Amino acid sequence: MFGYVTADDTVHFPTASLVVTQREVHTTFSVEVATSAEQIARGLMFRESMDDRSGMLFVLAKPQKVSMWMKNTPLALDMIFADVDGNVKFIQRDTQPYSEELISYGDDIQYVLELNAGTASKLKISKEARISSLGLVPPR
Repeated sequence: MFGYVTADDTVHFPTASLVVTQREVHTTFSVEVATSAEQIARGLMFRESMDDRSGMLFVLAKPQKVSMWMKNTPLALDMIFADVDGNVKFIQRDTQPYSEELISYGDDIQYVLELNAGTASKLKISKEARISSLGLVPPR
């Protein structure tokens, strides 16, 4: 899942609106969407800031075990792992910037949502939450 990426690499990401639903509370984020191998390898590497209601959504081709890392990523992040239906299965809070330690989860993950560290706690996002986005994550 990892590729060799430098700060000079130019990778473009489409954007979409994404909704996190937690106990009937809906919070909307503007996310960049990573679907290609190049986009997934780059992710949020080299980013020094991100707006509060922004993030990145990794959309995998099929449900699978997912391993992420923070190499070349100066931002602390919350990583939200979700299944094919957008149901949150695991949340890794407050990741360590620049860490090469793998953050892995499950065998059935199709989406990983990265938000600024602290966002999941602030919004009380838990494993009861669900993510959805028109055309990306199917509505329930």
